[in-house]
Amino acid sequence: MKKILFTTLFIPLFSVAQQESKFEIGAHLSFHNNNHSGTFKYNYDREKQASFFTDGGFFIQYHYTNSLSFLGELNYKNLDYYKTDPDGMIGGPINHEELKSSILEIPLMGRYTIDFNKIKLFANAGITLNFHLQAPEATYYYNSFQQNMPPFETVPGYNYSEDLSDYSSVFYLGYNFGIGSSYHFNSKWSIIAEYRIMKSFANNFENKVPSTEYNNEFTITDFKYNANQFRLGVGYKL
Repeated sequence: MKKILFTTLFIPLFSVAQQESKFEIGAHLSFHNNNHSGTFKYNYDREKQASFFTDGGFFIQYHYTNSLSFLGELNYKNLDYYKTDPDGMIGGPINHEELKSSILEIPLMGRYTIDFNKIKLFANAGITLNFHLQAPEATYYYNSFQQNMPPFETVPGYNYSEDLSDYSSVFYLGYNFGIGSSYHFNSKWSIIAEYRIMKSFANNFENKVPSTEYNNEFTITDFKYNANQFRLGVGYKL
């Protein structure tokens, strides 16, 4: 009787405990450019360049089936758009303009996976929730320089910063899609590589035309945050 009771109660529980977990957690680094669209420039003619930078974050993935899973991430992104000019032909200054901000990024995606034993290929797509952590700020400055033409005097350096919080969105929505592969060392650990494209649905700033007010010299038109990312990460199945 005791044997039957043990078999009835504990064997099914033991069997469930041995089943593979459907949850996976991990961390990643991203290397990407700010492939923005629209215009952000100083004094009507000095447009920002894209720049290369890194960010990182964490993910949790739920494996609904062997092929289909759902993925959520929490990423920190430090944005830095800038343009630096070379020395002028007649001893002019080095000019530098910069737009700085930081963002908390939450991508929510579905992923389809093709399994080749230890190697898996996948494609994913979804939406991205974005929150500004730091109010965007634009800075313009140039170094002091010696003029090579009369009166051959030294022109002092100049700089100012413009707070753009009145023009920026605290929250914005975007979309993303990517392709990649993962290599599984065993049933628990894996490494992941992915190429991902991210774009905003709408403008991240209100359009802005410079006025005659002090510290109000930047132009913004139809500006959107976009990025092409290469991501490396590690995963652990619970």
